[in-house]
Amino acid sequence: MQLDDWTRFDSGREGFWEKETWLAVLELLAENDRSNYYDSGNPLFGRLKERVPSQAFVKQGSGFRPVFRDYQQPWRYTGVAVFERGIVGVTPFGHSVLEGKATFGDAVLRLFASVFVGGVPVYWHALVELGPISPPPSPREIAEFFQQDQPVTSLMLRRARLFQKLLVAASSDTSRGVSAGPQFQPSGASATKPTALSSPGKPTGGQGRSPDAKRNKCVELYAMDWASRYYKGRGYEVEDTSATMPFDLLCKKGPAKLRVEVKGTAGSGESVLVTRNEVMSARDNLHRTDLIVVSEIEVVSDNQGYKAHGGDLDRIEGWDPSDSQLEPLSYRYTLPTRS
Repeated sequence: MQLDDWTRFDSGREGFWEKETWLAVLELLAENDRSNYYDSGNPLFGRLKERVPSQAFVKQGSGFRPVFRDYQQPWRYTGVAVFERGIVGVTPFGHSVLEGKATFGDAVLRLFASVFVGGVPVYWHALVELGPISPPPSPREIAEFFQQDQPVTSLMLRRARLFQKLLVAASSDTSRGVSAGPQFQPSGASATKPTALSSPGKPTGGQGRSPDAKRNKCVELYAMDWASRYYKGRGYEVEDTSATMPFDLLCKKGPAKLRVEVKGTAGSGESVLVTRNEVMSARDNLHRTDLIVVSEIEVVSDNQGYKAHGGDLDRIEGWDPSDSQLEPLSYRYTLPTRS
């Protein structure tokens, strides 16, 4: 594994991760909450220029191009703000940071839990880089590891040092203390052996996947249709957003908006497979997210294809998956350089 494989969350703007800069921007985002960052007349940009003169927040030229069009990572990945269709919103967690109830270090630990590479949180990648150690090292110990000389390019080294600084901040500036390491370790898994999924196509306690793509699609569409009818029956206008957004349905009732993530399975639905983007969307707290799991779906085939029927629908209202409920299922392995 190369260092830049899992330190690319900065997009080349490392200065935004400096604690003072990060907090100053968050404060100004809160002052201009729910404003349009594509509006060239938005007072946010004037205040940013005054408060953080070391950073450029607007690119002029062929047209107005706000920095938040391309560089949202420091505030989005840490869960303190969301940027959706040109509107910026500070989350309840972001307000907790501003009120002193949570710290920059807490936000950094949230970053470690939220940003995945190959389905695995970046904090766990750091542990893998260190090798099999029990008990897992603290973020500060990982930071000390990255102070060693590394045979990497200057850009990779700069990002590794950034990651080191964030780890130190997380270990010295948290309201809850550092406990991120062990909870990400897959049970019985090692750096070279990913956690196994259930046998494809066989209904189990978890979601599982069939090798038959058409069968999987039938299950998926059946669950989506049931979920859509469920919310329409409760007075919502339902839009299918599965092709464009990290959630499947956007439900509206008056001014209220609700996101819905839908999972369908022939198994019992005790566990389901979720992606990094689905988790991040559920955690951003701009709108409530429900998780719908349609389980025990029966699929039959005839000369016209597959048909689904039956099943049970379970709804988790206000789905906000915790770190302890998520288990990494795969790793990406980089072969050693050939001599």
